[in-house]
Amino acid sequence: MRDDHIERAAFFWNAFAAVTNAFQTMVLLLIITRLGNMNDASIFVMAYAIGNLMLNIGKYGVRQFQVTDAAEQYSFEEYVRSRYATMLLMLLGSAAYLGYGIVVNHYSVEKIGIVVLICLLKGLEALEDVYHGRMQQMGRLDVSGRIFGIRMAVFIAQFGIFYIATQHLLFSCAASVLVTFVLFFVLNFSVFDVFRPDRRQEVPKNHWRGILVECFPLCLCVSLNMYITNAPKYTIDAVVSDEEQAYFNIIFMAGFVIGMVSSFIFQPLLKWMGEIWEKREHNKFFVLVMKLIAVTAAGDIVILAAGCLIGCEVLGWMYGIDLSSYKGQLAVFLLSGGMIALQNLFLMAITVIRCQKYMVYGYIVTAAGMLLMGKHILMRHGLIGLDWFYFFMLAVLTIYCAVITFAGIKRQSRRQGEKEGQIN
Repeated sequence: MRDDHIERAAFFWNAFAAVTNAFQTMVLLLIITRLGNMNDASIFVMAYAIGNLMLNIGKYGVRQFQVTDAAEQYSFEEYVRSRYATMLLMLLGSAAYLGYGIVVNHYSVEKIGIVVLICLLKGLEALEDVYHGRMQQMGRLDVSGRIFGIRMAVFIAQFGIFYIATQHLLFSCAASVLVTFVLFFVLNFSVFDVFRPDRRQEVPKNHWRGILVECFPLCLCVSLNMYITNAPKYTIDAVVSDEEQAYFNIIFMAGFVIGMVSSFIFQPLLKWMGEIWEKREHNKFFVLVMKLIAVTAAGDIVILAAGCLIGCEVLGWMYGIDLSSYKGQLAVFLLSGGMIALQNLFLMAITVIRCQKYMVYGYIVTAAGMLLMGKHILMRHGLIGLDWFYFFMLAVLTIYCAVITFAGIKRQSRRQGEKEGQIN
């Protein structure tokens, strides 16, 4: 296949994967809300939030590092070994969170089972990610996007059919794990032989641990980012009624989707950005980042305007509930979604320029602020107060990310200039 055909296919399949991934929760929540009950809807959204948090521990932030590893500092086998280690961390994290939910939030047996099954689903996704990282590293994002998009589309359809037929959330989740397990092996390993290295590289036995060391800041940032992104959900869990949680989560989902879509939209640019930086074309890299910031900001403004005009009416019609009193909250969450999209962009750029260690401090402070202050804000100022606090914290973190990005680009440009001056 010619390069231009591959690029067009990569764009199409990555867009398809982005849409199915970003809207999976919204579509399934729509089915559960319309045909089930608000209690199921609340449990499902909370389980998915926990599962996505654990997914980021399993992925460990390695995908961006792996794709931009142009010199193949680490072999594919080492990336796989490191993924087994991070999946063990994911398992321990899931067990710890469940223990907290049982002791503090008094999770029911059904809710425990649903959380476990969702975490299993996300575990398979974490394992798949390292294979898709190899495909993208080899310039075939079209293949990984096609596999992921098809698997996710089948998952959504299968889950919806099972829930409609049984009206049983736990059974539907169990069936989804089984179907996803089969699809994972059939879709990935039917094509992956093409992407395996010709021969196994001779590397020191524990060399793969270097991946964990280098990507630890990324893992911490991405995991904290997922916590921060879903912080309002965790704050209202066990404080607000299940019905009010479901209403809140429908509004919240609109902003969350913006961040999810942006991470996939930026994905095709990752390898290209890595190549630009490897060639030391710092000015070109800076201009590209600025263009992406402008496009992201413009897109969020358009979405915000549409959301303020008809957002609550459309969502209310979709879910069959009255959301007219939530217009202010929707606007705040759409603004917050724009901040998340910008953070995804900056995190990608920071990974390329290998300044990820500086990101950790901003994410730790932001997460700590939300954890320590969120419940207090909720109790004193209600949900709208929590929404504005959430946006403020995201905005501050976005500014911090921008400073790290542009300072890193400037520093590398200055160093290159000094080296060229010494040569001359």
